Amino acid sequence: MAALRTLKSDVVVGLGAATVAALEKTGEPWRTSGTHALIQARV
Repeated sequence: MAALRTLKSDVVVGLGAATVAALEKTGEPWRTSGTHALIQARV
């Protein structure tokens, strides 16, 4: 099973520190805008 989930929260889980830092540098509200997503899979 896999799910594509959009980010609409200030909580960040499962992203590396470098990825978070790069997203924070943009100045955009990426955590709550719904423009980024995660793919969650259970095998």
